[in-house]
Amino acid sequence: MAAVTEKLTREAAGLAAAATGTGPVVIWMEHDPYDQLILARCLAAFAAAGRMDGLQLILRDGFPGRARFIGLGQLPPPALRLLWADRRPVTPAILGLGQAVWAALRRPDPRDLAAIAAGGTPALPQMAPALRRYLAELPGLADGLSLTERLTLEMIAETPAAPPTAGRLFGRLMRETDPLPWLGDAMYLAILHQLAQARDPAIRLVGAADGDPYRAIVALTDAGRAVLAGRRDALSLAPPTRQIGGVQIDPAARHWRWDRDAEWIVETGPAIG
Repeated sequence: MAAVTEKLTREAAGLAAAATGTGPVVIWMEHDPYDQLILARCLAAFAAAGRMDGLQLILRDGFPGRARFIGLGQLPPPALRLLWADRRPVTPAILGLGQAVWAALRRPDPRDLAAIAAGGTPALPQMAPALRRYLAELPGLADGLSLTERLTLEMIAETPAAPPTAGRLFGRLMRETDPLPWLGDAMYLAILHQLAQARDPAIRLVGAADGDPYRAIVALTDAGRAVLAGRRDALSLAPPTRQIGGVQIDPAARHWRWDRDAEWIVETGPAIG
């Protein structure tokens, strides 16, 4: 924990120095929720410091020859040099959008964030779809599952006779099933552990002999199959309370859900007594 705190403190100091400095700053970002929310944080810091001169942005959501563009790490050095020539100035509208997103992200009520996503973000067209994907990590209105949880249970159910490993699930999520991949592997492992730690868990994790968490077998339980079939709500399984930005999801209290069809926020009562 001390190492994590030290890293975050160092990063915050670096951002503050950039926001109050005078030299040129070029921000490289990807189009997924992880990067777009970091971008909002950076833009809010620059706006608060009154900094705009010398700010430039490189942001792409695709690249020729990449049918499924996940991020900059896919690109060779010549492609990155091409992107360097594609950088553009950060405008007041971009700064204002970053401020609005960062403020909405930290609120316990996610409706402001949903409103930004629904209204479109012409200053940064990649922001709105990233926000919708992020909001899909709230419990689904119909099943109580986040989109990542839903995709995970469906992938496991596809091979009932040979349950996959955590690493294989993460690979498929990134390469195939997630409409806008954004999770790191450690973030995904945390989601698996949340599913497994419910009072009536949806999955069972069987650790690998060598202790490698990515080689752990992930199997559906009867409760998980019932959730997939629509016979149970995932939050009725009593998973641990979790935090999504400023929003707390407590199955035993009123909480917010995401209607995937309407792409909007709904407040519902407790899922468990």
